[in-house]
Amino acid sequence: MKIDEGIVMLEVTGTVPGMFIYPTVIWDSKNMVLVDVGYDEQLDV
Repeated sequence: MKIDEGIVMLEVTGTVPGMFIYPTVIWDSKNMVLVDVGYDEQLDV
């Protein structure tokens, strides 16, 4: 989901039905940052 120019929130399904994490990508013309606040064992990957 686009939050603003240069900010996008992703929806990632977890291992438990109905559980999601929402990492956010922030960027400008020179840099890109992934803000990931997931917890260990939250996703089965």
